[in-house]
Order: sequence, then C-alpha cells, then structure tokens
Amino acid sequence: MSGFSFKKGPKMKTLLFLILSASVVSCADLGVPIPPDDISNFTGTVIKQSGDLYLIYSDTRYQGASIFFPENLTSSFRSDGLRVRFSGRLNILPNVQYAYAPLKLTFIVIIQQ
Repeated sequence: MSGFSFKKGPKMKTLLFLILSASVVSCADLGVPIPPDDISNFTGTVIKQSGDLYLIYSDTRYQGASIFFPENLTSSFRSDGLRVRFSGRLNILPNVQYAYAPLKLTFIVIIQQ
C-alpha cells in the first residue's frame, strides 16, 4: 500500500517548532499579553489624580515610562506626595498605547522625604 508515512525525527521536530513559533507570533498580533517585565527597587512619588486615581511618578524611566498606574495600591499608600520605593510587574499588551504603565506592585515601602 503506497501513501503517506509519518516518521518521527529531527525534521518533524523542526516542523513542530516552526508551527509553534508562528502561532506565538500571531498571538502577539492579536493583543495577547507578552511576558510581563519586572521592575525593581525604583523610587518615586505617589500623586493623587482625579477621583480615586493614584499614580506613581518614578524617578527612573523604564522603556520610556516614568508614570505607573499601581493596580493594587493599598489605602495606606494612597497619600498625595508620599515618597516610596517600589517593585512590581508591568503588564503591557503589544500595540497598545497607555497613558500610564499598568503595574502590579510586588513590594512598596515609604521612604523619608
């Protein structure tokens, strides 16, 4: 019986790698989050914006961003003008422009003014 035979080997592994790579690239184009970036040991100032919106104005720029929106900022750090040291994880979608870089805090402490 003639026909297609399926053989495992280096060529099949290469084909599978190429298919998976193409799917990862196409996911990035669909707005699927890219792996988050960690920022560590930054200093900045908590600033109250309108309503209940608080931002951290960092003393350091990271990939062009110096204003961060801390998604999980607790009430004990919601004080206008408060100086803080912080670390966190940026969750940025590709091809999306943000007014403020979304940040999930992993560490924050008050520093002396």
